[in-house]
Amino acid sequence: MSDTQLPDIDLAFVSSAYREFADDLRKVRKDQADLYDQYRTHGSGGGFRSRLETPSRLVSPDARQWISNHIPLRVLIEARRVSKAILPGRDLDPQSDDIDCEIAYLLIRSVRPRTIVEISPCGGWSTTWLLSGLRDANRGHLYSYDLIDDALRTVPRSLAAERWTFVKGDIRKRESSIPTPIDYLFLDAEHSASFAGWYLETLLPILSADAIVTIDDIFHPELERAGETGESKAVLSWLADHGLPYFTAAPSANREAFDQLVDLRQRLGLAGRIHSSTVNPAIYFRAPGSRSTLLPRVHS
Repeated sequence: MSDTQLPDIDLAFVSSAYREFADDLRKVRKDQADLYDQYRTHGSGGGFRSRLETPSRLVSPDARQWISNHIPLRVLIEARRVSKAILPGRDLDPQSDDIDCEIAYLLIRSVRPRTIVEISPCGGWSTTWLLSGLRDANRGHLYSYDLIDDALRTVPRSLAAERWTFVKGDIRKRESSIPTPIDYLFLDAEHSASFAGWYLETLLPILSADAIVTIDDIFHPELERAGETGESKAVLSWLADHGLPYFTAAPSANREAFDQLVDLRQRLGLAGRIHSSTVNPAIYFRAPGSRSTLLPRVHS
């Protein structure tokens, strides 16, 4: 995957990457902010869909709290899915928070993976961050899998050209199309124990030695309040079983790291929010160097 072995992903490693690539990250953040504003303002041809699918920017905090308290998360997710089917169009629909996206970009810059697999890009927000990392690292290709193809309409052609392959459909039914070995696996899909069991048993064994894995929404308070913790429990149990350390900047799980990164970003001139959420619930870890240790033991 890289010319040198990747050390464990921890606060020191992430902080060092922030310092090393601060200038490039500053430019990417500006590009991403411009892209976000472009689709937030003009992306859905009338505004209804944007209001439904990007509430973090367009709904008041009191309204968001009321929604969180009174409407089950699974209902909101289904409503978003139905809205996409009824109102197809251009919608960036950011699902990943700023620090999590920045860390993904910095990991690509640091490690320069040849093959990245993303599940699922949704509206393409995480995709644009991953592609920006590949562009600036001047190496690698991204393969994205999803049931919907909104990302095809939102990802800029200049980023996609010659470095992106999108595959529409259920990845579980398209296993033959998955490139191997995978150097970086980026997951933000169905948050169930069954889906986690599938990717832990199917995708983890085809990772390259020392590959990077990012899994979003492992430490998400809304999912926890809604009882939607199947994926989180399965993943954390699997990591514990295999003795693998992980890093998170989620303030609910690692407040010290979150605060230190916020302070560092401010000192580097990287402060200011693009996406208003600060949950940053993703985890990052490095696959074992020996695939023989990847014996799946998934807890449901």
